[in-house]
Amino acid sequence: GTCDNGAFFPLDNAGVVAEVAHRLAATAVILAGAALLALEFLQYPAERRLFGLTLLAALVLAVQVLLGAFTIFTNLEAVVVTAHLAVATLFFALTLVIAMRVWKLPPAGARAPAAAAGPEPEGS
Repeated sequence: GTCDNGAFFPLDNAGVVAEVAHRLAATAVILAGAALLALEFLQYPAERRLFGLTLLAALVLAVQVLLGAFTIFTNLEAVVVTAHLAVATLFFALTLVIAMRVWKLPPAGARAPAAAAGPEPEGS
């Protein structure tokens, strides 16, 4: 359905615009998180700790989504809003840890250094 002016939401209400923007941003975060999980699984299958951290971040994000819904259902009850913000902060911290770990990894598909491959045959 649409509003009286034919729009999906009233553009003249700053609160509604902020809520819609928040939901669009949350959707982008969910899609980016799913893409990150897929890329890690495909590009770095041996990095189990990194994948585990990303799965933990996905779980925290799921809790965040549920808290967001609960925030609406409780009409912005302070304890729920605070928990929603705290979990968002935890999620952000996890994404920073993941980014730092990925930064240290060699590019996907990069070959191991020659020294790690073992000694060279004699006479080469």
